[in-house]
Amino acid sequence: MRQLATQTCFLIASLLLVSGVSFAQTDEYKEGKHFVRLPMQFASADEGSSDKSKETIEVIEFFSYGCEHCYRFEVFIQDWLKTKASDVSFKREHVGWNSYWKTLARAFYVAEDLKLSPKIHNAMFKAIHDHGIVMNQERKLMTLFDNVEDVDPDTFKEKFWSDEVEERISDAKTKDRLWRIAAHGTPCLVVGGEYLVDVQMVGGKKDELFPVVDFLIERIRSERNDNKAFSQETEG
Repeated sequence: MRQLATQTCFLIASLLLVSGVSFAQTDEYKEGKHFVRLPMQFASADEGSSDKSKETIEVIEFFSYGCEHCYRFEVFIQDWLKTKASDVSFKREHVGWNSYWKTLARAFYVAEDLKLSPKIHNAMFKAIHDHGIVMNQERKLMTLFDNVEDVDPDTFKEKFWSDEVEERISDAKTKDRLWRIAAHGTPCLVVGGEYLVDVQMVGGKKDELFPVVDFLIERIRSERNDNKAFSQETEG
């Protein structure tokens, strides 16, 4: 009897220990301290287009080529992209908080629209932050695109002022306004359209941003699975 009681106590202690670890992991990052819940959700253009898109958790970096912190953050993005799960997608939105950054945003969406390689992305950062070039003129941007990706100047100019690029800029501006990105600064990351984490929330340590992002991805994934299970039970 005493042996059974001892085994029972050991089992309870073990369960409490495991439970304690689980709670510790769950409470590792706190809402309002390490991340914030967005004031409202923004319906993306491709939402509901397929079952796969509904299941994908999108991570968006809000950045600017004119932001040195964004340039220094690139190495952490590339490391994270090598390890992200298959149900997680990544994209960027370029903010336009002044006339210079608006010009840079236009160039970014030209590259996106033309589906150019990351070479343009890297070249833009290096030109501004390594070589000190102020890329505030269409002519300078046209030359960079021509030199790096052999983009015809006429094609560049047509895309630079196209309706497609204007629409992308407008879309980014709407997200910026609805999610109050300017209050958080760049770079900052929006996870699943629900949560935001910025550099200040992790004590200025850029390498600490993606651990929070991964925590939020798992949180969203778990919530979606719970909702799916509930729906199946209700339908059953």
